[in-house]
Amino acid sequence: MAALGAGVVLYASDPIPWANSDSVEYAVSARNLIRGAGLGLIQASGRFSPVTHFPPLYPLVLATSAWFGADRPDLAQEALANARAGDDGFIDPDSAAWVVSAYGLSVPAEGLARTPEEAVAVANRLGYPVAVKIASPDIPHKSDFGGVRLSVMTPSAVTEAFQQVTSAAWTARPGVEILGATIQAMAGPGQDVIIGAVQDPQFGALVMFGSGGIEVEGLGDVAFALAPLTIREAEALIDGTWAGRKLHGVRGQPPADREAVVRAVLAIGQMAIDLPQLAEVEVNPLRVHPEGKGALALDIRMRVHSEQKVNPPALREKP
Repeated sequence: MAALGAGVVLYASDPIPWANSDSVEYAVSARNLIRGAGLGLIQASGRFSPVTHFPPLYPLVLATSAWFGADRPDLAQEALANARAGDDGFIDPDSAAWVVSAYGLSVPAEGLARTPEEAVAVANRLGYPVAVKIASPDIPHKSDFGGVRLSVMTPSAVTEAFQQVTSAAWTARPGVEILGATIQAMAGPGQDVIIGAVQDPQFGALVMFGSGGIEVEGLGDVAFALAPLTIREAEALIDGTWAGRKLHGVRGQPPADREAVVRAVLAIGQMAIDLPQLAEVEVNPLRVHPEGKGALALDIRMRVHSEQKVNPPALREKP
């Protein structure tokens, strides 16, 4: 056994007992046994086999967990404890932003407005243009209900946008709880990707990555990996998708900040381990700026298990 950075290299003299197993349950159990010791599984070649099949590994590289970010699970837990959860378990967008921020993801400057006057005050503080988005734990898919207005340029337009998104929400979903509207600084151009995690009853925490924005449903360009991930596993997950390959720059587009994406994938994976009460989390889109410029989580959906739902008093009641 020899030291290798933060991990170790284990040289195996005999084939690993489960190396050629096609059993999902057996393979996952073996992998979980390794990770239960705080280790990650990487092939020495740098390529990763599917969960359902492990070829012989000579040598076997055991790397410690790759997440070295300034994560604050205590702050995330506090945000979840104070979150407003809807009937389906989705929490309010402001609390979701606090949770991902606690794990190092950057979010645009924003503020929650309960009235049109508050919306204008927030927009004036942020500077124009801004986005106006409905804030409700009962409406996780805001665009589906006309709950988003982008590139709003003036105070009067902010007032109108606030009234439009709240009215659209009441019309589409009568009786839902509306907390107000999130006023958000508009993000610069970049590539949109999706990052998420889900608690699978068989495999545990799974991390997802792929093409974001409106492309996620049309292209089906997504890949999954077990959490938590090592750096190499995160890179392999990203590069296994068209969205990930585009980060290197294609058809005249400059390279995007791939390192920021790797950090975000690692953070979401660690979040899924630290916060098992999260049934699912989805950042869509994560707007990836040019190389060295970082990435912004523009929209976040987060759902807690039903037994974890917390409902403090609403910030804004239906008039």
